[in-house]
Amino acid sequence: MKVFTPTGREIARLEPTRVRPTRLAEEGLLWDGRDGDGDPLANGVYFYKITAKPVAGGKSVEHFGRLVVSR
Repeated sequence: MKVFTPTGREIARLEPTRVRPTRLAEEGLLWDGRDGDGDPLANGVYFYKITAKPVAGGKSVEHFGRLVVSR
């Protein structure tokens, strides 16, 4: 998963992990809400991109979305 500012600058990246689709749907991904420097994100709207690659090979799937930080 990658997190971007509204201007398209990448500010966070989660390390690749193996997870079954059913577990991902039920539990989601764990992220501490910090940027690449370890600082908490400021209030605002951000965008994310999740890329899923089948372990056995095949076509990757990408999902884009918005997230809001509000404290």
